[in-house]
Amino acid sequence: MLNFFKKIFKRESTNEQPTDKNESFFLNYSDIKKLDFKYAVKRVLNQGKGDLLFEPFNYCDVEWMIANREKEFKQMLFKEYQVAKPIIFDMPKKPFAYRPISYLQPLDSILYQTLVDQTIKYTHINFSKQVYSNIINKITKPEVFDNPVSHWLKMRDSLRYQHAKGANFYFFCDISGYFENIKIQSLLKRMKHYVGRNEIAYLKLLSEVLKTWQYADAQGIVQPHNASSILGKIYLAQVDSAFRFLGKNYHRYVDEFHIMAKSEEDLREISIQLSRELRQLGLNLNISKSKSFKNDEILVELDKDKDFFDSVKYTREILKDFELSNVILTEKFEEILLDIKLGRDLDSRAFRYIIRKWQLDGNPKAINSCLEIFVKYVHLTVDITLYLRRFINEQPYEQLIFQTIFDFLNSAENIYPWQQVWFLALLFENKNQIVIDSQFLWDIVHDQNQDELSIALAYLLLAKNLESHELFLIENTYYNTSSTLIKRAILFCMSKFTKSYKKTFYEEKDNDDLLIKFTKFFLRETDFNIDKMSILNF
Repeated sequence: MLNFFKKIFKRESTNEQPTDKNESFFLNYSDIKKLDFKYAVKRVLNQGKGDLLFEPFNYCDVEWMIANREKEFKQMLFKEYQVAKPIIFDMPKKPFAYRPISYLQPLDSILYQTLVDQTIKYTHINFSKQVYSNIINKITKPEVFDNPVSHWLKMRDSLRYQHAKGANFYFFCDISGYFENIKIQSLLKRMKHYVGRNEIAYLKLLSEVLKTWQYADAQGIVQPHNASSILGKIYLAQVDSAFRFLGKNYHRYVDEFHIMAKSEEDLREISIQLSRELRQLGLNLNISKSKSFKNDEILVELDKDKDFFDSVKYTREILKDFELSNVILTEKFEEILLDIKLGRDLDSRAFRYIIRKWQLDGNPKAINSCLEIFVKYVHLTVDITLYLRRFINEQPYEQLIFQTIFDFLNSAENIYPWQQVWFLALLFENKNQIVIDSQFLWDIVHDQNQDELSIALAYLLLAKNLESHELFLIENTYYNTSSTLIKRAILFCMSKFTKSYKKTFYEEKDNDDLLIKFTKFFLRETDFNIDKMSILNF
């Protein structure tokens, strides 16, 4: 009787705590109960457009589980979740220099965002006002960060203002391999200043996640991910504090430092101190990108392309004159094409800006140019892909885009898996059933040197191009792969079968891992149609 009353006053449920728990990630069910996955999944979904990689199924199975079976989702997560290793791509930045880009399994990506949001939800505004990047919104907002472009422009305006007040020396630099060189233990130590006492337990969970994904021994955090951007901001907060004495002459944007001074001697002393502060964190300045300017050189640097961006913004947002705006965009675009023709440096920032505007407007003017330059300018792949996606289903452009991209993928010039996955996703976006050589796709799925994401995308393309009776060829491979990503792709492919057949195929098996269980659950309970599926729908 006494135990009965204890349960009433403690509001305990006799069946809420999952039983038969194997060795798992979470120690206490109470920890997972407090995590709000509904907000996190929206925030992860929202990051797509600015990302350098994508989730081919847009988290639809996990999102559905969280929305419709949240309690069951948490119980299964508590009992069975294990952190998975990421798939790492090498994204070319310039010749023979690469940036690691990580694909996280959906559960990992959502949990990562959830843990970071939970740890900083009460302290997300406790950063220096001189840091203009990654201004963190409340975790209830789908956008993790406030408008990045507007804050970049505010920083540029602040630099101009300081120059007008007499700061005639300007130093710009960034960090070499920033995210790859973050020391995990140092990061966790600094995070304790941002974590409430009721959230301190989540640091241990976050530590396990980061160590699983590390690039080297206790070093490096995955990118791109909004959760990593938050952690990166915390990591440099110590440096921001060290330069409080500079006031508004100190500016930071992610890993870029913009510092103003009234004398060359002051600037030299500040740059030395900055190097020392960064070394304490195991970081170094990128010498090749460090620049200094003085007097009139400063405005030349700060006002580079300012008239162009301001003019476009004014004509579009104030005058609402899109025709005049397009004239300005076209003139700048032709300047860029001339630079390319003459072998000059490509103005990547302006190029991206233009094709993003034309993507929104449905202006096809850049199609031919994008198809001509994507091989050389690999770092523009994401923006070019999203621009071409706007026209992949429109006449008279779809055949040109589809054939050009397919020919590239089937050529010796296709050497970067990161670029390949974006272009495979682009081909998938065509809804008009342009016939693709199935042998090309079979070659990908049978090539052991191919990455898992490319194989998964090849299966999805096969499912769109094969007749139902031919899909049995895909089904047979399901049992021969250990890759969760590839298994998940095949499960989505099988949605083209009859309901009775799918019911059997989607039955849960004892050896299914957690994500596969969620995928099967989703496909059993919904009328998912792969022919209506979109990968690049952001």
